[in-house]
Amino acid sequence: MKAAILDSRYEEAYERFLLRQDNALFYHSLKYRNFIKDLIGCYDHYLIAIEKDTIHGVMPIMRRGGKYGDVFNSLPFFGSTGGIIAEREEAVLILINEYNSIVSGAGVAASTVIMEPIAGHCPKYTAVIGRTGHFSEITCSGNPEAYVMSMVEPSLRRDINKAARCGITIVRDASQLDLFADMYYDNMKIIGGKTRPDRFFGLMRKHFTVDTDYCLYMAMFEGRAIAGLLLFYYNKTAVYYIPAFIRAFGTLQPLKLAIYRAMIDSFNRGCTSWDWGITLPGRDGVLKFKKKWGAVERQYFFYCYVANEHIYNASERELREAYGDYFYTIPFDMLNAGKNDG
Repeated sequence: MKAAILDSRYEEAYERFLLRQDNALFYHSLKYRNFIKDLIGCYDHYLIAIEKDTIHGVMPIMRRGGKYGDVFNSLPFFGSTGGIIAEREEAVLILINEYNSIVSGAGVAASTVIMEPIAGHCPKYTAVIGRTGHFSEITCSGNPEAYVMSMVEPSLRRDINKAARCGITIVRDASQLDLFADMYYDNMKIIGGKTRPDRFFGLMRKHFTVDTDYCLYMAMFEGRAIAGLLLFYYNKTAVYYIPAFIRAFGTLQPLKLAIYRAMIDSFNRGCTSWDWGITLPGRDGVLKFKKKWGAVERQYFFYCYVANEHIYNASERELREAYGDYFYTIPFDMLNAGKNDG
């Protein structure tokens, strides 16, 4: 077995391998690779562990050059999980060794791998940061509506029923994507949150197929869209990607009804898992909300490695200007100076 760079000869085999792995997610897919390259301007450096034309492990990596050298991420952009997916320990070791060799080479500034821990094995690192993701299981042998209601907390059941009693209806309607995008950007402006680039939703249409790769759920009230949920699908997992709502209608609980309907539809299309994503520190309200849906924790680690020590003397602003807002360089609290000048 050996490590190799993924090229067009093995792309079909790469996808077939992922679809056999229960822990392979949307972010590992080649459609997502192409989307991210187009969106934020970076280069792919995907590794495979291969033996006699059979893939036994993969590690998706993106690269971006800048002032201090190349930065490698597995993966960049809003906590997109990457790391190693492998079916044999030998493949894990081969991929880790190859990754370590790459980031130890000349011209490298730093690297970050976001992945679930693998017992006894991890990529090269200078610092490790723990983060928590959440998943809900959506498997049942009976009525999916009753199953979802049984797994959520009582207060959530009341909110879902309230939304239905108020006359809110849920539709799948990707034609309202522009309206949903405006709703999302308005929400983020109110809370001062980091937003997806302006090109995000347009490029999403280019790289993904509606109803196959994603669905847009809109909550309608008196003929008006008042909330929405963008959901992606991959490998029997539904990915809770972007929620949005008009705050004036928040007490009607439209988003909760949209999530409820989307969970049922996800089960009916063959999904067995619902990925809530990684929760950032300090977002206690978000964490509580996810747990109300029966979500269980999944541990992730950010393995951060500094190859060029001159990067410690950079400022946060300088690193953002050099590598953009969506690539991980190093944790800003590790910088020697200029941490708060950006």
